[in-house]
Amino acid sequence: MSIVATRYGQFRIIDTDNVISHSLKEYGEWAQQEIDFLLHFIKLGASVADVGAFIGTHSRAFSGAVGTGGIVYAFEPRNEIVEVLLENVELSPIRNIKVFKCGLGDRHGEIEIAKALRNPENNFGSFSLNALHKLTDDGTGIQLRTLDELSIAHLDFIKIDVEGMEIEVLLGGDATISRDRPVVFAEVNSLQGGVPLLQWCASHQYLMFCTLHPAYNQKNFAGNLVNCFANALEVGALLVPQEEMSTYVDWIHSQRLIPTRSPDDIALVLLHKPQYVVEVLKNSASASVLKVNFLQRNEQADSALISISQRLVDTERAKDYAERLALDRLAELDSLHQRLAAFEQAKNTAERMAISRQTELGNLRQQMETIEASVLWRIAKKLGLVPGITGKIPR
Repeated sequence: MSIVATRYGQFRIIDTDNVISHSLKEYGEWAQQEIDFLLHFIKLGASVADVGAFIGTHSRAFSGAVGTGGIVYAFEPRNEIVEVLLENVELSPIRNIKVFKCGLGDRHGEIEIAKALRNPENNFGSFSLNALHKLTDDGTGIQLRTLDELSIAHLDFIKIDVEGMEIEVLLGGDATISRDRPVVFAEVNSLQGGVPLLQWCASHQYLMFCTLHPAYNQKNFAGNLVNCFANALEVGALLVPQEEMSTYVDWIHSQRLIPTRSPDDIALVLLHKPQYVVEVLKNSASASVLKVNFLQRNEQADSALISISQRLVDTERAKDYAERLALDRLAELDSLHQRLAAFEQAKNTAERMAISRQTELGNLRQQMETIEASVLWRIAKKLGLVPGITGKIPR
C-alpha cells in the first residue's frame, strides 16, 4: 500500500491494482472527465450515495462538492477494500463521508465469498456480487442490504458502479427513490445490464441518457502525457426524473448526451466502446459460432493507435524540450543584452566624467596662470623692475 498525491488530496492506493490505483499513481486521478460531468448535478449541501465506492475516488470528489453542509454515503462490501476506503476517508480534508461496509441489492442477506483481493486480472474495481453465487471455496461473508432499509433521510444524487447489479440497487431503493426523485448515474457494461435500466426508467417516469467518457484525461492532475489506456471509453447511464428535465434540458443538449429510448440505442453506444467487443462480445456464447473478423481488426487498430499515440507523445515532449531550450537561450541573450547595455552606459558615463574633469583641469590651469602672473607683476613692481608710467602716452 502506498500514499500518493492526487487531485483529491493525499490518497491511499493498492499497489497491485492495475487500473484505478495505477491511474491514481500515474495521473493523480481516476475517471476525472466522468466526475466533472457528475459534479454538475451535485450541489453544496447535497446528500449523495456512492454505491460501489471502491477506495473512494468518487466519494472524495463528491465530498468536496457537497461541502461541510452535505454528506456522502459510501457503500463497499469487501473487508480488505473497506480498510483502504476508511483510510482515504480519514485523509479527506472534509469529514462528511459515512462508510457502509455492505453491498446494496434488492434483498437483505449475506453472501459467502472468497477473499476479495484474490483477483487474477489485478483489477480490483471490477468486482461483481452477481459472480459470488458461483464461488464454492471457503471465504468471508459480506452483507447485502437494501437502500430502503437504511432509512436515509434524503438523497439528491445516486452513483452506482456495481458491475451488473445496478438494477438490483434501484429495486432495493424503490421507496427512497420514489420519495426523493434523485438523479441517478449508473455504469453500463453490457446490454444485459443496460436494458433493465431502460425498463426501470419507463416504469418510474425517468428519462435515460447514455454517456461516453474516455478513461484517459489529457489534462490530468499529474500532467502525464503517456496514455496507458489507449482509446478506452466508459459508458454510463444518466437517469433524470421527467419532472426535472426542464432544469437540465439545455445543459444535456450542450453536452451532446445520447438519448436512450430502446435497447438498440444502448447497443449502438456500447459498440462505440472499444473494450465492449473484447470484454463482453468475445466472451458471449454466440462468439463460439460467429467468428467475426472485426475483433482482430479492432485489436490491430488498438495496437496501431497506441503506437501513434506514443509517437505523438514523444514528438510533443521533443517539441516541449526544444521550446524550453529556445526560451532558455532567449533568456540568456536578453541577459547579455542587458549587461552590454549596462557596460555601454557605464562607458558613456566614464567618458562624460573624463571630459568634465579635463575641462575642470583646464580652468584650474588658467586660474593658476592668472594668479601666478598677478603675483609676479606685484613683486616686480615693488622691486622697481616695472617702470612707472608718466606723462602722456605718445601718439
